[in-house]
Amino acid sequence: MKFDYNMAFSRNLGWLTPEEQEKIRNTVVAIPGLGGVGGHHLHALIRLGFCNFKISDLDEFEVQNFNRQFGSTMSVVGLEKIEVLKKIALDINPEAQIEIFTKGINQENIDEFLSGVDIVCDGMDLYASDLRTPLYEKAH
Repeated sequence: MKFDYNMAFSRNLGWLTPEEQEKIRNTVVAIPGLGGVGGHHLHALIRLGFCNFKISDLDEFEVQNFNRQFGSTMSVVGLEKIEVLKKIALDINPEAQIEIFTKGINQENIDEFLSGVDIVCDGMDLYASDLRTPLYEKAH
């Protein structure tokens, strides 16, 4: 079967107008961090019909992630979270455009990460607080 965006997300209509669905389709979302929070952001947004993402993470899945992280299964232990979640997202919506930042975000690439972005959904770990303030300032 061929993927059809309008069919895939048609059940959103009624609580979203066709115009709102089209806006969602064209919105660019940045998600820094794909662990216990960010992975769920990506999953929820791709199922809603968002198609354009910039995602960052520098970690691999571990067994310790099973209690809270979307995408964590035995078959992906040791694999990069960003690659696993990109694959899952593209299996849900093959039309999605997903730019990945495999080394996470930092002072050197934060401007590139935020370039062209409409919304930032923070999924960074608590210990990444040194990046949170610059991220929020630049996103604002």
